[in-house]
Amino acid sequence: MLATERMYAGTAAFAATFPRADPDGSVPTCPDRTYARLAEPLHRAHRWAAWLVETRASTYRPVEDTPDGSLPTDPAGRPTRLVEGALRLVAAVRDAGPDAPVWTLRPDRTAGRWLRRMPL
Repeated sequence: MLATERMYAGTAAFAATFPRADPDGSVPTCPDRTYARLAEPLHRAHRWAAWLVETRASTYRPVEDTPDGSLPTDPAGRPTRLVEGALRLVAAVRDAGPDAPVWTLRPDRTAGRWLRRMPL
């Protein structure tokens, strides 16, 4: 399985738990976190990384500046938005090419680094 498929599968599996879960309930594998508290940073990270890759950012850009970076307040819309964010990042890296130069948090400043660093 390709790294991009693993990433999508992990995000999709997490998103699929939302219709059955209380957004304020704890996540069984991470009991000190709620579903909402895990979903927001994951969603934001995918969208931020996608934006950096899409624009071929060469310097740091604050995550707060990410266009369209927030999850919907309605829990029913969160699963779709989570998956869309992951797919957007996958598409951005595919379109740019994994070796395209892009700012990252580490010395490996390539688009592909974002797929390797995101939670699977």
